[in-house]
Amino acid sequence: VISGRRSPREKVKVYAAIALVCSAMAVGLTIGLTRQSSPEASALAGTFACETDLDLSLLEASMGAKGLSIDDESFNCPNSLLATWPGTKTPIKYLRLFRASQTGWKDVEIEAFANSLAAHVKKKVDAKVLVGTQITCTEMEDEVDWDRTKVILNKLGPEHVLAVAVGNELDQLAAIPGVSKTCVDKIWSGYLLDSLNSRAKDLQGMAGFESTPVTSVFTAGILWGTGDLPFKETDTCKVNTFMSAAVKAQKNWVFVLNIYPYFDGELKMDDDNLHCKGAIAKSVCLDKADCAVINNVLKARERMKLLTGNDNDPFWIGEMGWSTPIAGTLQKGGGAMTYCPDFSDHWTFKQYYDSFLSWDLSAPNVKGPELAFYFTMRDSLNFGVTEHFGLIDSCQESECKLQQPKVCASGLTMTSSQKMSHKGLVVDSTSISCSDKLLDVWPNTEDTVKIIRIPVLSQRGWEEKKINAYIDDIVEFAQRNGAKVLVTTQISCNGKDDDLDWERALRLIVRLGRLHLLGVAVGELLDLMASWGTSNTCINNVWTSYLFDKLTTRKNDLSNIEDLKGIRVPLTSIFSSQIIWNDDGKPFMETEKAQVNTFVSKVVGSGLKDSWVFAITLRPYFDPNLKMDADGKHCNDAMKKALCFNEESCLIQTSLTRARNSINSVMNGGPLWLAETLWSSPMATTLSSEMKNCEEYSSLRTFETYYKNFLEWDMKIDDYSFGQEVDVEFAFYSGYRDIHTAGSGKPQYSGLMTTCAENSCKLAGDATEPSNLFEKSHADDAQAFTAQVV
Repeated sequence: VISGRRSPREKVKVYAAIALVCSAMAVGLTIGLTRQSSPEASALAGTFACETDLDLSLLEASMGAKGLSIDDESFNCPNSLLATWPGTKTPIKYLRLFRASQTGWKDVEIEAFANSLAAHVKKKVDAKVLVGTQITCTEMEDEVDWDRTKVILNKLGPEHVLAVAVGNELDQLAAIPGVSKTCVDKIWSGYLLDSLNSRAKDLQGMAGFESTPVTSVFTAGILWGTGDLPFKETDTCKVNTFMSAAVKAQKNWVFVLNIYPYFDGELKMDDDNLHCKGAIAKSVCLDKADCAVINNVLKARERMKLLTGNDNDPFWIGEMGWSTPIAGTLQKGGGAMTYCPDFSDHWTFKQYYDSFLSWDLSAPNVKGPELAFYFTMRDSLNFGVTEHFGLIDSCQESECKLQQPKVCASGLTMTSSQKMSHKGLVVDSTSISCSDKLLDVWPNTEDTVKIIRIPVLSQRGWEEKKINAYIDDIVEFAQRNGAKVLVTTQISCNGKDDDLDWERALRLIVRLGRLHLLGVAVGELLDLMASWGTSNTCINNVWTSYLFDKLTTRKNDLSNIEDLKGIRVPLTSIFSSQIIWNDDGKPFMETEKAQVNTFVSKVVGSGLKDSWVFAITLRPYFDPNLKMDADGKHCNDAMKKALCFNEESCLIQTSLTRARNSINSVMNGGPLWLAETLWSSPMATTLSSEMKNCEEYSSLRTFETYYKNFLEWDMKIDDYSFGQEVDVEFAFYSGYRDIHTAGSGKPQYSGLMTTCAENSCKLAGDATEPSNLFEKSHADDAQAFTAQVV
C-alpha cells in the first residue's frame, strides 16, 4: 500500500484514501555500493528494452548509482522488466520493489513472480534490488507480508539484495482519509520501531543476510517545519523520535527520502496566468542549489547532521519522477499546476528524464545522495486513480513513452515571435485522415504546437470506430504537447445530425478536460450559407432561433461536465471577415440571409455574454478586390498589403482593427480570435481575383513570406476606441496539409505539407516550386478530402 506524499513544503504528494495504511517499499544502504560501468549491449541478449528513436547516451552520468522502480503494472509482466534505460544501452543495475505480491495473490502466484524477478536480476542483468515490506495497523497482515517478502529475499539471494525497507511514507499516515487516530498512535507509540528491529533480527538469522541494511522510507516533508529538532515531530508524525532510536539500534541504517517536485503545492503560474515556465524550470533542473530536488538534498544533509553529527551519512533518494499526461492525483489535489498544460506535457517529462540521466548526483557544498531511484517503469493505478510516471505506458506497449517529436523534414529554419503559444494550426480536411501524424512542431521552427483547431469531428462515411480513433489521436496530441484544442460542432438544418455531432464533440471535450480545452465553436461560416446553395427555409430557421438555441443548449451541456464546473469555457460561432464590411452603420452584417448583427445582439444581451468570443476568418489570399499593377504583369502593390501583418496598411491589420471596433460597439473589450488565415502555393484553383494572372502571387517564395510574417507577427492591432494597441488573443494558421475545398473537391495548396504520405515540409529549404503531387495523388478521390458542408 502506497501512502500519501504531501506536506506544506515538501514537493511530494498525497494519495487517495486507503483502507490499509502504508506499505513498505524497499530502499537500501550505500554500504558496498559501487558505480558500475556499462557492458556491451550484446551482454543483455534476451532482455526487454522499449523501442525509441531517441539517443540519450550522451546525457548519461553516474548511471551505476541509479535505479528504477517496479510499479504495480509491471507486476503483471515480470518477464518484460526493462533491462536498459530508455534511449540508452546502459543496463539498469538497481531495482526498487515496492511489495512482495499483489493483493489477492496466492502462494503459487507469489512463487511465479519471485522466480521471474530472480531470473531477470540474477541471469539477465546482474542487478540488486531494494525489497520492501509493509507496515499497517494489522499485525497479522504485516506478518504474512513479511513471510512473502522473505520468499523474494531467498529467491534473489543476499548478493542481489541492497536493503529492506520497513514501512513507507508513514509520515503521511494521519492525512489519509479513513485512518483512525488509534492506528496513528499505535504506529508512533512503538509499533513501527519494534517492527523494524524485528525484521532486522530476522535478517540476521538468514544466511548471508546478516548485515543487510534496513530503513524506513519517508517523504521529504519530514525536513521542513521541524523547529529545533532534526526531523518532524508532531502528535501524529513522530519521525524524529523514531529516527533517533532507529539510527542507534541499526548500525546499517540508511536515510531514504522520496522527493517529488511534480507535486509541490507551492508552485505558481507565471504572471500571465497562462504558463508556468518558472515552476517548470525549478522543478526539472538538477544542477543548481535552487532546483527543487537539490534544495531538498541540501536540507536533508542539514537535518541528518543535526541528528548524527555526520556530514556523510548514507542517504538515498527512494523516488523521483514526472508524469505525462497529468497524474490523476495531481488533478484531484488541485493547485496551480492543474491549470498549466505545459507542466505535464511530453516535453517537460523528457526534460526531467534528461536531467535525471545527466545528473552526477552531486549537490553544492555537501555530499549528494549515493543512489537515486527513478519512478517508474510503467504507468499504473494509484488506488483507482491513474498516474503516468512510467517510462512505458503499459505491459501491452513495446514503445518507450519518450520519442522524437513529429516534425516535417526541411533544411529551412525560420524565426518566430514570443507569441507562438497563442498561435495554432487548423487540422484540415486532409490531416483528419492521418490524425496520428499531426506535427508536434511548427514547420521550419523549433516551436511546439500548443493550440489546434478541429473544424470537423468526422469525415463522410466514417463509422464510430474510426471517429473514436480520431478522438484518441487528438487527445493524445494534446496531452503529449500540453496543447489546447478549439473544438467545432456543426450547425445545419438537421437537428438529429447536429445533436449526433455534438455527442461526438462532448466525448472529445470530456477527455480533454479543463487542461486541454481551449473553447467550443458552435457553427462555422454560417454567414456564407447562401453561397452554398442552402435553401431559404434552412437559412431563415438558422437565423431566426436555431443557432442561438443550440448555442444556449451547448453551453448548458458544458456546465454539467464535472471537470468544467466553475470555469469559463469560451464559446463562439466562427464567421468570415465579410460580416464586418457592411455599409449600413450596424456593427455586423445584417441581411436577409446573414442576420449576424441580430444574432450577436442576442448573444451579448443574454447569459452567453460572459463566455462569448468573437472569432473570424481572414484570408487575404482570396481578397476579391486585389488588382494587378498598372503594367498588367505584376502584382507588387497587392502583395505588399496582402502579405504583411504589422503595418497599418496590411489587409490583416485593416480587417482586425475594423473587427475590434465593431466588437467594442456591442461589447467593450470582448475577446477577438483569428480563427483562420492562409496562403496557397501553387495557385488555388478557387482563386477568382485578378491575382490568378500574377505568377509571383502564388509562388513558393510568396507562400514562404506569408508564413514567415505570420510566425513573426506580434498579434497586436490598433484599437481606436481606446486609442491603443491590443492583442488578438489567439490566431490559427490553416493548415497542416493541402486540401480539396468543400463541395467542389478542387485543390487548395494552403498546407504547410502536401499529403499524408509526405514527410517533408512544403518549405523544404530548396529553390524548387512545390509540385502538383497533391492534385495527382487525389484526383480520383477528391470527395474523400471534402471538408464539412453545413
